[in-house]
Amino acid sequence: MILRAALERFLLGWRDDLSPAWRAVLDGIDPAFRRVPEELVLPDDEIIFPARRGSPFARTPAGGHLFRALDSIAPDDVRVVVLGPHPYPNVAHATGRSFEQGGLTAWSTNPTNVLDGLQRIVQAMVSARTGRSQYLKGDTGWLLLMGDLQKGKIVLDSPPKLFEKLEREGVLFLNTELTRSGEPGDPKQQIDGHALLWQPIVERILVYLATRPAGQVVYLLCGQRSIEVFAQSGIQNKAVELGSWGVRIDAVLHSDPSAPAPLGTKFLEAPNPFVCTNDRLVAMGGVPIGW
Repeated sequence: MILRAALERFLLGWRDDLSPAWRAVLDGIDPAFRRVPEELVLPDDEIIFPARRGSPFARTPAGGHLFRALDSIAPDDVRVVVLGPHPYPNVAHATGRSFEQGGLTAWSTNPTNVLDGLQRIVQAMVSARTGRSQYLKGDTGWLLLMGDLQKGKIVLDSPPKLFEKLEREGVLFLNTELTRSGEPGDPKQQIDGHALLWQPIVERILVYLATRPAGQVVYLLCGQRSIEVFAQSGIQNKAVELGSWGVRIDAVLHSDPSAPAPLGTKFLEAPNPFVCTNDRLVAMGGVPIGW
């Protein structure tokens, strides 16, 4: 099937998957179906995922769906946006939240059980909270972190609870591309198809958060694609004009933790993105996140 037609069929009635508050934010905005090149094809053995709300298919992770990132946080409660590039390339891992790993119910001392992106996110978060830079030393740091967790030296919520806790603190885990197809899928299909499709939706969310009449927001931009989408939104230029940049709105630019090594490992290099994010929040009169 032509990818554009498959996406149109897959997303029929997509607004019904949103809460009333997010539906209002996205009023009048649609996915850019016409930007999806006509020559892109969805092979018969590939699917579009994450699934739609209430319509899971084989291997869909519990609770996972296309707009999962927006489920448990209201637009006006968002204080930090952790902007990732796209869902994980495995249906069973893609929950709809950036960097969350579906099917993972407990932390593991075996680094291969936890995807690289999530492992690095957790290492940086716990290091930001504890000040222990030893946790940032790749797989060695992960084993040390897991050992300290087992010994009760640190406290770390289970994988699903961690994302729920941070959402309650105002952290939105959003991807620049809300869907993908294939495992791992054709890179051209992902970039030229899904990325262009979702750009109006993602930009509207980012712009809304920056143009609220009150409240701070820091955008943690993870990777080049996230940085590009943010730049194309024009948020920083507009905020500078209005005098709100660095006053209510700011951004932290960092690498993508889910990228293959060596690029992905740069996420563990100084400065710690979660420390930077809290520093920006505090500088603007906000309350830091309890990473």
